[in-house]
Amino acid sequence: MRIRHCVAVSFAAIVVGLVACGGNASSSCGSYFDSLVSYENKCSPGTQIDTSVKSNFQTYCTSLDKAPGSKNFSGQLDTCVNLINSSGTCGALINCKIAGTLGDGTGCGASVQCSGGLCNTSNATTVPNSEVTCGKCASYVAAGSPCGGTTGSTCDPGTSTCTNGTCVAYAQQGQSCATAPCTPGLTCDQTAKTCQAPPTKGQACTSTCQAPYKCISQTCADAVQAGGACPTGVECAGGLICDQQTKTCKTVTMVGAGQQCGFVNQQIVACQIGLKCQSGTTGQGTCVAPKQSGDACTVGQNECAEFLYCISGTCGVPDFSVCQ
Repeated sequence: MRIRHCVAVSFAAIVVGLVACGGNASSSCGSYFDSLVSYENKCSPGTQIDTSVKSNFQTYCTSLDKAPGSKNFSGQLDTCVNLINSSGTCGALINCKIAGTLGDGTGCGASVQCSGGLCNTSNATTVPNSEVTCGKCASYVAAGSPCGGTTGSTCDPGTSTCTNGTCVAYAQQGQSCATAPCTPGLTCDQTAKTCQAPPTKGQACTSTCQAPYKCISQTCADAVQAGGACPTGVECAGGLICDQQTKTCKTVTMVGAGQQCGFVNQQIVACQIGLKCQSGTTGQGTCVAPKQSGDACTVGQNECAEFLYCISGTCGVPDFSVCQ
């Protein structure tokens, strides 16, 4: 899901498929959206978040509720909301999975339709005259299994990650990280070679600190604000970037409709909240107002607002039954 302005919010530690809802779909989806925004504000304060897309997200979520295979998504989604809200550590793994009833190999448009929790789009097909893509339901593979590459297999993100073509189980706190990656939220102590909680404010550090703190002069401290020094490029607070010429933190340049965006004159230029950067042929783009539900659009031009697709010349939410 993408709600941060101009930048894809990864929420890498929150393991989810595409979200769907049941019961009071609008309420459940709204709570989920609000929880992710709160989590981002807590862990990356200062980051620009476009909350105007909430209505589109709720509409999209409701369409997923009606997708073939969707079942009890309001209950599953409420569980996810509780897990996100109760997470006291930024970056910690929040194993929030939502699954449906469709068996492996069945056509799908979203992972929530599938009993295995995954809609594999490695060989996706696009619905004619539409931006909707369809894949095949699949199950995550366990630690020790081949993954990635030509296998098309995906590791269970709640327990392992794909390393050199094999799913490797996360090492937990106190366990060795000599040959295994630490579970999200932990860091590998390079001296002891064990997974440990990252240091927090006032503690010594080498590179990583507990979010939202930054490792500054080998001590975890508050992130640097605009005008402050960023000698290594990672010290700046959320919503700021490090000017590579002056090595100081500065705000991202934000421009209005009709102006260039992307990487302009060797600087990152973003669009103002509510606008999107429409890609061009030169690697740069132009800030435009995204088209909303019901507006005319051209398939393949990425003109529709977040969570909307261009379908038969009109922006709207998909009917994933077309993937059956």
